[in-house]
Amino acid sequence: MFKMASKELSTRALASYENIESRKIPLACEVFVQKDQFIRFSVQALNSEEGFYKNLALSITSDYKPIDAIHVPLTEERIKQQIVKTANTPFEFVSIQIHLDPGLYLPKISILNELRRTALSNLEAQVCAHNQRTAPKLKLPTYSKKASSKEALHISALLHLLDENMDYSKLEGMDTFYIPLKYYANRKYDTVLKTLSEKGSLYVYLPTIVKSNYKNLILSQLETILKTYPIKGFVVSNLSNLECLKEYAKDYEFISNYTFNVFNQTTISELKDCGVKKVTLSPELTKEHLNHLTDYASLPIEVIAYGNLPLMNMNYCPFGKTNRCYPTCPMKCQEKKLYYLEDRMHFRFPVLPDHLQTVTTIFNSKTTFLSSTSLHTKQIRMDFLAESIDEINEMVALMRKRKKKNRRCLYQR
Repeated sequence: MFKMASKELSTRALASYENIESRKIPLACEVFVQKDQFIRFSVQALNSEEGFYKNLALSITSDYKPIDAIHVPLTEERIKQQIVKTANTPFEFVSIQIHLDPGLYLPKISILNELRRTALSNLEAQVCAHNQRTAPKLKLPTYSKKASSKEALHISALLHLLDENMDYSKLEGMDTFYIPLKYYANRKYDTVLKTLSEKGSLYVYLPTIVKSNYKNLILSQLETILKTYPIKGFVVSNLSNLECLKEYAKDYEFISNYTFNVFNQTTISELKDCGVKKVTLSPELTKEHLNHLTDYASLPIEVIAYGNLPLMNMNYCPFGKTNRCYPTCPMKCQEKKLYYLEDRMHFRFPVLPDHLQTVTTIFNSKTTFLSSTSLHTKQIRMDFLAESIDEINEMVALMRKRKKKNRRCLYQR
């Protein structure tokens, strides 16, 4: 049996793609410069057995005739110097035949340049014409505009941080609460969660990144969580969440998070087929695009109208200076404080750690506030980080009153 040494194999592989960007089409040409005849230029592709240039050839004639030389007649070498100039084209002349009568001269040497350029341009045009492809006619789905909704404003509140010492019974004006999964798994927040369930519907907010240990948490404790709290549904952040929770799709509502990056109606339809009941649009969309999707979507649309939007998630804990926990770690990530990163302009970017996964989320220093008046959807989501109960109620009241509020920066020194 034939065996090829690894070195020989590597050499062949390297040769197969090395300098492929500078590979050129070899051409042969004939130049006719003859007395009392128009100058003629013929070109033929040499790699005629394969490729786009198979059997391609052409001939062009100039409007100029050579004249009798008075002092220095034209030479074959001078003609070759002009013809071989193909540096910025995908071609190269490897064979040049010149038919030159003696004692002739060209009034302008640029005549040869023009012939060369025209010939190569026509050759490319032939290739495009012979290999022209017709784009398939796709029947794109059509969507009809929905009638204007007269439903009342529905406000969902995402509480990134919970504090068991805060009195959440004072919250007003919210219909739904999105609470991160880690709080349901900690019995210390049992009273807080039951208080919130009395103020509105409870949803389990799943993280953007789910590592194996977090997946084990979901699978091992989810049944207990669902029996303990009146959970109405889940905010899923990626396709793996849908796959992991598919057995609960019949009994619980699935809301796709902004991390699905929904930009069009087709994506919404696909999510609907996956069991999603409500779609949270990407905060990167313009107000006009948000409203257009809302008007034509096949599912209810939710828009993040308030909050410090996440800038990035990183697999690193800046407090422990590592991507894993050690016995000597001070565990600052479990303190009831919101840390931040400060840039040279003294803007403070909130940092939210997750000690269960060693995943850290960095938020924008500026707080987004979109007036519900400018949005066509009635489903509004508001994300809260370190706001007090009074601040939360104030923002919700402004949203319900459809009052405008300028963007502010809570974390600027």
